[in-house]
Amino acid sequence: MKSRSILLVSFLALAACSSPLRSQEPRLVAVDEGAKDLSWASFRAKLLAAIEKRDRKFVLGVIDPKVRNGSDAPVGVEEFRKQWEFDKDDGVFWRQLPATLSVGSAWLDRGKKQPRELCAPYILAKWPREVDPGVYGAIATNEALVKAAPAWESVTVARLSYQIVRVTDWEVPDIDPKFQQKWP
Repeated sequence: MKSRSILLVSFLALAACSSPLRSQEPRLVAVDEGAKDLSWASFRAKLLAAIEKRDRKFVLGVIDPKVRNGSDAPVGVEEFRKQWEFDKDDGVFWRQLPATLSVGSAWLDRGKKQPRELCAPYILAKWPREVDPGVYGAIATNEALVKAAPAWESVTVARLSYQIVRVTDWEVPDIDPKFQQKWP
């Protein structure tokens, strides 16, 4: 099987929505196109095992030296390490990647001059072109609870499933210092 570029993208998690009136919001149905690709399934299993063992050598060995780190960030492994707290055993990378890899994947075709990429999670590949990702976020789970305030004890005002929602503020203040509410 030909070698394929794999793009691990973790840029949208559960987002707070601006309104429980969501019938007008676009949906982002879950898919897992990579599940049938044996090379991806094998790589994913090896990557998950490396994550569990905190095997930095393996992970750094599979990252493209020109890894993209976001539209405003420099490319490269050093920026990747910094952004994802890669050198901390409890860093964002080690905490979030297993969940990200469990969401599903989809092929992204950028045109004839670039090879298609398998995106995990599938969100980037399936994101509607007409929707601004700086203004909207994806609910990539079934029945995410929308709370009246950023606290578990808060009243649930809606349940969202696989939807794209308008986000009015990507950061929320911490109510209780024991339970950080800010997005990493």
